[in-house]
Amino acid sequence: MSDSTPQPQPQPHQLGMTWAGVTTFGRLPQSLPDGPAEFAVVGVPYDLGVTNRPGSRFGPRAIREQSTLSAEFGTIWPWSDDVLFDRRCIDAGDIAFRVGSTDLMLAAVRDQLAPLLAAGTGIVALPTPFSPWGLRVQGKPVLNPTEAFKSGLIEVQDEGSQLLALLTDAKRGEMVADFCAGAGGKTLALGAAMRNTGRLYAF
Repeated sequence: MSDSTPQPQPQPHQLGMTWAGVTTFGRLPQSLPDGPAEFAVVGVPYDLGVTNRPGSRFGPRAIREQSTLSAEFGTIWPWSDDVLFDRRCIDAGDIAFRVGSTDLMLAAVRDQLAPLLAAGTGIVALPTPFSPWGLRVQGKPVLNPTEAFKSGLIEVQDEGSQLLALLTDAKRGEMVADFCAGAGGKTLALGAAMRNTGRLYAF
């Protein structure tokens, strides 16, 4: 009696065909069914709805395509080890949102990254009720050791501070003074709203 169990077939990149196969970042798996990941690559294909404009709309796709060419070489700068395969890494796909609105994009990134953060760290976070930027973590988890905190992707900030930065409505090229600067969270939020242009003073 023949065994009807299908035998696994080698993937194209395992045969040196780095130009073939499913295009994920560095040939990473799209999911890890047996546990959480240490790193997750997520794309944000953002633009304001201009049809086929080159740039950020096609950025995640282009980065994935180029990363497949270096997947066979092991180490990727600036890491000294093979970070993609010695660690538990996945390609979590792209953030889905309705084009044409920066606010909708930011809200979608926040909402869709929350379960990913919870899966990787065990930290449960929910969207803040008023600020479109914030996540409210449940309990009092220690955030400092997490990769998201150490790499600067998140910071600890009161929702009221985020709302103050939003209400200021700072624009590109303006001069803004923050007379209530503490750790610099509001100042950073204002700078992001100004797209790193103009003048921003913190006292």
